[in-house]
Amino acid sequence: MILVPVVLTVALAVASPPPDVQEAARSPEGLIEWLYDMVSFGPGPEPDWEMFREVFLDEAVLVFSPRGDRPMRVMDVDGFIRDWEEFYRDAGLESTGFTETIGGMSVRSYGSIAHAFVIFEPRLGPPEAPMRGRGLDSIELAHDGERWWIASITTDFEDPENPIPEDLLR
Repeated sequence: MILVPVVLTVALAVASPPPDVQEAARSPEGLIEWLYDMVSFGPGPEPDWEMFREVFLDEAVLVFSPRGDRPMRVMDVDGFIRDWEEFYRDAGLESTGFTETIGGMSVRSYGSIAHAFVIFEPRLGPPEAPMRGRGLDSIELAHDGERWWIASITTDFEDPENPIPEDLLR
């Protein structure tokens, strides 16, 4: 058994997602980069949610940790999209756009499974807009013999009482 750690630091610019998700899904890192690129967009229409669905297993689960007075939220991909569409309307993203860059990524793989910790940096507007905090996604991926899929994402947000651990900032 070989366990291979991979550590990457990437800054993604707002760009169109790769036209072929199959190419991005050849590696856990490629699929994760594609995902963050997918939810980043300039002023105008929101992301292409049909393309977004193409990276998740049908049974994928997304979990947001408790934040302030908000309880933990557990949802499927469609629930996440509904939540995002509400954020899009409430935050006025049609006029500002939205960027979520990867501040750091650590991926460990074994056989057909992979786990990634991804530090994300959201911004209302382009990549040079002020950061609106940081968060940490824990992403579980599975390989079906042909490509990688996202099985789950659990998200927590950094705050003064809950800083992102230094060992994940590499």
